[in-house]
Amino acid sequence: GKHDPELMATCQHGLGSLQLLLGDNNKALKMLEKALKTHQDYLHAKDPLLACIHVALSQVHEQTANITQALEHAEKAYDNASMTILPHY
Repeated sequence: GKHDPELMATCQHGLGSLQLLLGDNNKALKMLEKALKTHQDYLHAKDPLLACIHVALSQVHEQTANITQALEHAEKAYDNASMTILPHY
């Protein structure tokens, strides 16, 4: 099939979020990092999915007590949401 980076990043985010819900932080982190890389390599920086990926990464790092990384991803999520989601409201 045709390579669709948006669909790939969306699926990777979904799988990573599911692993987070299931309590497998290692698998969640790996999949969410893949989603972030796919997004950075192929998609626009102002795409709202980026905020969702950063929120999930923040949650994984919070679960693993990596507070510095959790805060960094939370800030990136906020910055992205400020550019993409909030201006529409």
